[in-house]
Amino acid sequence: MNTSYIISCAITGVLSFLLGIFVYSKNRGSSLNKVCMLLNFGVSLWAWSLFGRDLAYEKPTALFFVRLSYVGTIFVPSLFFHFVNYLLKFKKNGLIVAFYGFSVTLLAFNLTPLLIEDVGPILSFRYYGIPGPVYPFYTIFLIGVMSYSLYILIKYFEKSEGQTRNQIKYLLFGTVIGFLGGITTFLPAFNIEIFPFGFYFVSVYVVIISY
Repeated sequence: MNTSYIISCAITGVLSFLLGIFVYSKNRGSSLNKVCMLLNFGVSLWAWSLFGRDLAYEKPTALFFVRLSYVGTIFVPSLFFHFVNYLLKFKKNGLIVAFYGFSVTLLAFNLTPLLIEDVGPILSFRYYGIPGPVYPFYTIFLIGVMSYSLYILIKYFEKSEGQTRNQIKYLLFGTVIGFLGGITTFLPAFNIEIFPFGFYFVSVYVVIISY
């Protein structure tokens, strides 16, 4: 059992949920705050689902939690892009709708073996998700949307000033940490036997984004 990993999942889950509530409570009428809250909730669901997976002894239970974890991460790229658009007033409503539409499509695939086919042991994990045929498309979607969002942030950072520049600076720093940390969780799924150590830094991303 990966005790430190399980503890990290619990910390990330709690922090993400509480900071989501905190951000929303600071300005309930703000669309930016609402999207940030939902983004944090997505990360929280992912973390708590991994917590459940690592404590599961029965294969069906582990498979349930693995698929539940993707309910959170499937919407993270769309929510993050939406968040960036609100922050920068970068009006790309067509892309927002398209990204959410793709997330909903992936959610439907998540109910079948097409996204996650099964679970099995790898490294020190008792159970880990075994990708189905749709999984590479999910991976490309996540990396592509997050990378595009980072590109927009860098582009606007260069010409921004004052408070907006400071916000973008923190957002870039936090997102790079969280993005690179989260990417390491994909490695075992593709049979790359490297422990997903980057997950330990996801909670740092949540704190910085909320701040």
